[in-house]
Amino acid sequence: MSPLCAMLLDGRQGLAIRRGRLSHPNGAVCSHVLDTLHLAIRTRSRMKTAVALSPGETLSLDIAPAPAKLQMVGEPLTFVRIRRNTASRTLDMSCLVAEFGLTRTEARVLAALVGGSTPLAYAAENAVSEHTVHKQIASLKVKLHCSRVVDLVRLAILFRA
Repeated sequence: MSPLCAMLLDGRQGLAIRRGRLSHPNGAVCSHVLDTLHLAIRTRSRMKTAVALSPGETLSLDIAPAPAKLQMVGEPLTFVRIRRNTASRTLDMSCLVAEFGLTRTEARVLAALVGGSTPLAYAAENAVSEHTVHKQIASLKVKLHCSRVVDLVRLAILFRA
């Protein structure tokens, strides 16, 4: 385990390794991460999940099963890349709502996208489904006449400048 990974899993970030097992103060979060890990192993496919740390901050976990030749004694081996996502400068929500006719929720989603958050990370941070966030992004695209998320972000950045 790298020093950065050890820092991210020291318990102060929410996730921790205790007695060789992954733990989190919220049992549902731990269960979700472990379920995603088991699904990646069982299906031998890559998976992603996110864990909320604090407002504007998440840990993204990219999970990939290791090739069979790297497994030891038939035990599954999985690679997990952990990234810390932090929203940087925020947008003025009331200005977004007034200028573009957005709902407050749409404005929050747009601000999160500008801050570098993914729909999955935003969903985990705000306790909503990823499907709901994608619906809000679709609504933003219609209201702001954009066809891609990158266009939404570009427009919001230009608005902020």
